[in-house]
Amino acid sequence: MSYCNEAEHNLIRILKGRKTALSGPELAAMLKTTDRQVRALINHLRKDHRLPVCSTPSEGFYWPWSRSAADHTLAQLESRKRDLQAVIDGVKDGLDAEFGWPCQMMMEEAG
Repeated sequence: MSYCNEAEHNLIRILKGRKTALSGPELAAMLKTTDRQVRALINHLRKDHRLPVCSTPSEGFYWPWSRSAADHTLAQLESRKRDLQAVIDGVKDGLDAEFGWPCQMMMEEAG
C-alpha cells in the first residue's frame, strides 16, 4: 500500500513494530513533529487509507494484533459519535428555540 508521505510510512512502521502503545508525544518525538501533527496523520490514515490504527486515552496509539484488540477503540469511537450527535442535536434545538418559526412569529407580532 502506498501512503501520501514518508511521515505516514514511518508512523505505520513504528506502530506495527511494537507490542505496546505509544503516546502522541512519544510518536511526535520519534517522527520529529508535533503531537497535533501525529493526531492529524492518524486521523488521515484511519479515514482516507482505512487503516486500523487503534488508541486508548491512557496508553496511546497502537496497531491491533487481532480484531478483538480493536474493540476498545471501536467502543470509544462509537461513544464519541453518540456524544457528538447529542451536541449537534442540542445546537439544532437551541437554534430552533432561538430563531425557529414560532419564535420569529412572536417577535414579528411584538414588533
